[in-house]
Amino acid sequence: MQLPANNSTFAPSIKTLAFNNTNNLTLNINDIIKIQGMLFSQPDKAWLEIKQNQYSWKQVFTYYLIPLLFISSLASAFFMGRQFEELGFDWNQIFLITFVGSLIAIYISGHLITALAPRFTGSGTFDESISLIAFAYSPVFLASVIASVHETLQIINLIAIIYMLYIFFKGIPGMMNIPVHKQLGFTIISVMILFLSRLMISAFFAAIMAVINA
Repeated sequence: MQLPANNSTFAPSIKTLAFNNTNNLTLNINDIIKIQGMLFSQPDKAWLEIKQNQYSWKQVFTYYLIPLLFISSLASAFFMGRQFEELGFDWNQIFLITFVGSLIAIYISGHLITALAPRFTGSGTFDESISLIAFAYSPVFLASVIASVHETLQIINLIAIIYMLYIFFKGIPGMMNIPVHKQLGFTIISVMILFLSRLMISAFFAAIMAVINA
């Protein structure tokens, strides 16, 4: 079969496809870095950007959550390792408990918060729930690194948690479509899910490590 002499109609499609395949990964990384900065200065604008970009949960885990949580867990293990030596845990085990436990807790919380939204006449996908949780955790991740330098800086963790709650609350309307009069209740239950999931899973891993060390 003879191809048409003028193949210009095919050129734009091929060029566009090559452009998207080449730049999609880079753009995602740059967008996430930019959004992290906006979360501290313009949270509303940051959530709008996140909503429009429609990140998948795999993108958020791979390019944002895992790298940031890895650094945060190392810092936490370094600080808490000195406090948990009497309980028989070394810093490697504390790192695994913090890192792996947090990832699993966030994944489970994403499913639970997605299922919770319709009960508050809202809607949201699992991808949006993971984005909401992961990006809201930004100040906590960064604060844990700073606070690990010295014990006197632990107050930063408390400030970061408070700001995390504020960012989370600001992200609920856009990400989960919760009506204004139900946002507070949704926030309270969602935060309880987040912290209880992380506490229970960390306790589970800690119990396993304790049995191994026995």
